[in-house]
Amino acid sequence: MGVLGVRDLPEPGDPVFVGPDGMIDADLLDFVRSKELRNLEPESKRNYATDIRLLLEFLSPRGVPPGAR
Repeated sequence: MGVLGVRDLPEPGDPVFVGPDGMIDADLLDFVRSKELRNLEPESKRNYATDIRLLLEFLSPRGVPPGAR
């Protein structure tokens, strides 16, 4: 994966998912920047982010690689 630029960033206040290796998860960044998520209310975005974080925290210690999610 290449270096992310300013145009790749989500809107202010949108979630960004950082993996255990400290790298931004590009697939989830694409989801955050998608039309479907962009049009949601801030509270809905927070709810999605919380649920996704819980799922990732469950999968990570079980050795599920980021691309398999």
